[in-house]
Amino acid sequence: MNFKKNLKFFLDYHQLTISNFAQNIHLSKKSVENYLFFNKKPSLSTIIKICNFFSITIDYLLKLNKNQYSNNLALFDLGKKIDELSATER
Repeated sequence: MNFKKNLKFFLDYHQLTISNFAQNIHLSKKSVENYLFFNKKPSLSTIIKICNFFSITIDYLLKLNKNQYSNNLALFDLGKKIDELSATER
């Protein structure tokens, strides 16, 4: 499971601090630090919260490897643009 690396990647990509991210998904900062820096594994409900927050699937969070990051950054950017366009049309 690449969970630790993938979570770090998504935090960096979205320019989120640990504190900000933890607050957004209603976890303690300590819990997120445990996931990132130690071998603590999140519960399924926490994994679902994280996936919902980043709008990704569970398998994407748990399995994505570094070689796939660069191939998928364009998809993240496209998703952001679609969200921005949808918000301006309202």
